Amino acid sequence: MPKTQSRPAATPPVKSPSNEADDRDLAVRLAQGRTSSRDGAAADDAALDDLVRCYQKRVAGLAYRLLGWSDGVDDVVQEVFLRVLGSRAGFRGQSSLWTFLAAITVNCCRSALRRRWLRTQWEHFHKGAEAAAAEASDEHAVRDETAAQVRAAVARLPAKYREAMVLRYLEELSIDDVAAALAVSRNVVEVRLSRGRKRLEAMLANLVDE
Repeated sequence: MPKTQSRPAATPPVKSPSNEADDRDLAVRLAQGRTSSRDGAAADDAALDDLVRCYQKRVAGLAYRLLGWSDGVDDVVQEVFLRVLGSRAGFRGQSSLWTFLAAITVNCCRSALRRRWLRTQWEHFHKGAEAAAAEASDEHAVRDETAAQVRAAVARLPAKYREAMVLRYLEELSIDDVAAALAVSRNVVEVRLSRGRKRLEAMLANLVDE
């Protein structure tokens, strides 16, 4: 497994370096899985290596945003590609490679956030809520105060709204692709986007008032 990158910067979506033809070819190779030839396993491993090379940074960027611009990205990226390795037959080429990977990344981030929540509850039980909150505040301080406030507001959104908004506005997926990645209907995505925007606007308005 290639070594993952350290925590990515908050930048616009990272595009795959491959062109559309290469991307389609990689999708076909991944969907086909191992062949019956003697070189089948090697060819299959090469497809996975190419997938990691082309999409590792983009998966990391999405995970960084879904996790609320916090740590744990490397673990999520590893888990995403391990899941692809363990269930590559699940990719049938019915969606783009990025939509396929985005759906896996969303699920991995959900699991990571659940684990984080359990750890937090355990820490609060032993250390108290005030100490944990102060530590979290120190860890996530950033230079740009305005950007920090916006990111903090997005991070405070309920997960279902944050996921929809990150995929739609930061990853620039279409509403249909967001629906595919989240395994919900287009209408559900539109509702989550609308409610997420309203909550975000309210939180940012409070920050301005302060």
